[in-house]
Amino acid sequence: MEMEYLPDAGFRINSALISWDDDRHSIRKILKGMHKEDDKVFEFEDENIEQRRDVYQNYLEEDNYFFLNYNSNDLFSEIEIHWGISILIKGVCLDFENELSEVIKV
Repeated sequence: MEMEYLPDAGFRINSALISWDDDRHSIRKILKGMHKEDDKVFEFEDENIEQRRDVYQNYLEEDNYFFLNYNSNDLFSEIEIHWGISILIKGVCLDFENELSEVIKV
């Protein structure tokens, strides 16, 4: 599976465009609800840190694992890819099988 990273816009996966600051519920509809909600609050002495994310595993029945992270207003802020997705950035394709030295030569 391939994901195209669009620095000023968001990313495109399986022809679906996900934009920075898109609403969490809208993204879930676009990606057909194939997620597991994984919200947590980490409590520390001085402050609490809130983690809001949806976990996608084997999206579209392919071997992949990634997170979509949201801010406290449930607006999309980050994507975290762990495996199974090639990342296309301005015509350069990165994946977890390529050696970085080979990618740099491109």
